Amino acid sequence: FQCKIKPEQDLAWRIVWVGSAKNEVHDQILEEVDVPPELGLNSFDFICDGPNPDKIPADEVLGVTVVMVQALYKGKEFLRVGYYVKVDYTDEKLREEPPQVERPDPALLERLILTDEPRVTRYLIEWDSCNAAYSEEGNSGEQTNDSETVLEEVKPEAQVITS
Repeated sequence: FQCKIKPEQDLAWRIVWVGSAKNEVHDQILEEVDVPPELGLNSFDFICDGPNPDKIPADEVLGVTVVMVQALYKGKEFLRVGYYVKVDYTDEKLREEPPQVERPDPALLERLILTDEPRVTRYLIEWDSCNAAYSEEGNSGEQTNDSETVLEEVKPEAQVITS
């Protein structure tokens, strides 16, 4: 990300695994870190372990879900980058004829994270004394007033790997 004005506090970043499309209670925060932004171009590696499969409903372990990278400032989310994830058996025979079990064995599964088409959402927040904000949805990074934007175009060039 590009930082044009140094915020007063660090940016909080988190990786969230969506455990169920039906209920947020199954979402898992895989990692959280505070990053002090510097003026200019900033980048960092964000590595985490995979989700705990026991916290995902058995009927939703396989299939498509989402992993999100969220950015927050002073507890307010201003950026969300979502990636679709397909969870399936590693063995082609098991994919074609899944075993009739109550819960799939995590050792037999793989996660294919579709990093080519991230879904980027920006939210309006109050920054510091400069009072700049991002536009909702889209990639414009537009400002809502005459002050400069704190953070400029965030380019999600992430390689998301969960073990």
